[in-house]
Amino acid sequence: MKSEQLLRHYAIGDRDFIGVDLSQINLSQQDLRRTDFWQANLAQVNFSQADLREASLRGASLVAANLENTDLRRVDLRGADLRQARLTNAKLEEVIYDETTQFPANVNLIKSKAYAITPRAALQQAVLSHLDLSGSDLSEADLREAMLQSTNLVGSYLVGADLTGQPSPMPTCPTPI
Repeated sequence: MKSEQLLRHYAIGDRDFIGVDLSQINLSQQDLRRTDFWQANLAQVNFSQADLREASLRGASLVAANLENTDLRRVDLRGADLRQARLTNAKLEEVIYDETTQFPANVNLIKSKAYAITPRAALQQAVLSHLDLSGSDLSEADLREAMLQSTNLVGSYLVGADLTGQPSPMPTCPTPI
């Protein structure tokens, strides 16, 4: 698929680009918020200064992609391959990743407040609302006071996870007098 085709589809509301091959195209300075690039080939794509907030790059190949000055806030990077990607000045706040995500060596995930979606993860007070975490292994994770409103946890493994501080799923009713 060429960049013109993708942008035309995006303009009419299509956000589903699962498994497409977009390697080596130029998408710099484009607004691609909430786009689903699950398992897409994005190797060597120029995303510089693009807005990819809340996109899914889950399982995508971003090898040698240019992500300089790109807005990646709240992006799903689980299973993504970002080896050799250029991430200078990229906004990585609240991205989620897992043990299979491959980052370039120079990425500081602690500084960016990224969230590891893994067993025994330290996610206290994490902002995970409105994310699709279905099927995730969060066993023994520390989710104390994490924001989980409207988070899809269907099929997730939560055995031993600490969910202290989560609001009750059902409103409490006063006892009749």
